[in-house]
Amino acid sequence: MDRDIITQEVEKLRAFFQKDGGDIELVQINDDNEVYLKLKGQCRSCPVNKGITGEGVEAILKEKVPEVKIVYLDKR
Repeated sequence: MDRDIITQEVEKLRAFFQKDGGDIELVQINDDNEVYLKLKGQCRSCPVNKGITGEGVEAILKEKVPEVKIVYLDKR
């Protein structure tokens, strides 16, 4: 799995989150092709993050790197 592409895509997404006072961080990519991300700032409490954000981020990453099995989004 191409970890560099995932890192680059998360960096691109950060700009969108930062516009609204939040951020997103790449926490881990494990050997099972699972990606762990963390929402920060205002994004943690935003009602949009209750599913739409996670689904959108997962779709983007899977489009760029089809080997990604699942994306976990920590909203705490």
